[in-house]
Amino acid sequence: MSRVNLSPELQTAIELIQQAGGKVRFPRKEIRVWGEVFSSWRAVSKDSRCEVCYLTLIQRITKGVTPDEAIKVIENSVRTPVICWGEHFKSVKSLSEDPRCKVSYNSLSRKLKLGEIPEEAVNDTRLRAPITTIEQAIVQ
Repeated sequence: MSRVNLSPELQTAIELIQQAGGKVRFPRKEIRVWGEVFSSWRAVSKDSRCEVCYLTLIQRITKGVTPDEAIKVIENSVRTPVICWGEHFKSVKSLSEDPRCKVSYNSLSRKLKLGEIPEEAVNDTRLRAPITTIEQAIVQ
């Protein structure tokens, strides 16, 4: 029922409020990074000072890493920053999440590993042969 361990008295009070039709809302925890207050971890990850993508940030916070450590790149990190359209992206994953990117993360990653430049890799440039027979349509 609850997200935190509550005292029996508080638990009883919450149950009474809920039985009466009221809703109990827990206040959001204040997120402080760089001496500033943020409304969510997503807002922290979108800040230009955050060196990691949202998913990495959440995984680290969930494991108990402090916010000041969670926002930084680890020395032996596999993350590869990418520059595309003149913008700096924290990783290939964050570039694949941009609405201008027309390919999936896996396709983008593969294309970049094969040596395509980011501006070409983000476009779906597969060449498809026209279907000329019903047998070809069934195979594809």
